[in-house]
Amino acid sequence: MSLERLIAEHDEIEALAALIERLAAAPLADAAAVASLLGALAIAIADHRGNEQRSVYLRLLNGRDSAASRLASSFADEYRGLEQDLEIYLSDWTAECIAADWETFGAETTAILTRMRHRVARESAVVYPLALQRGAVRLRAG
Repeated sequence: MSLERLIAEHDEIEALAALIERLAAAPLADAAAVASLLGALAIAIADHRGNEQRSVYLRLLNGRDSAASRLASSFADEYRGLEQDLEIYLSDWTAECIAADWETFGAETTAILTRMRHRVARESAVVYPLALQRGAVRLRAG
């Protein structure tokens, strides 16, 4: 796995999040379109988390550098709460629920995506450089 690919996955997740937020800010609900994008976001997050777990976190956790292992453990523990909240958000907001409560959906969308962006930024700034330094990931594919 390369750092370049992990960052590209973050970019894909961000692009979906931005589109969802843009639609959620509209005065009229397009619940079907938003629900479809939420499904795409859920898949992108799940795929990324799998790649990240295998190529970054497990390698740092199982490596010989105890400081890197502690940092990876701390980030993994911290993510569990957000991960659970994302799962609830993604499962609760069906097209029917979105259409029924557009205003609340918009507010909850802004809140969860803000948390997700904060996490991605911290991970990109702290965990990924460490993974690159410790040889858990390559800079580029190939």
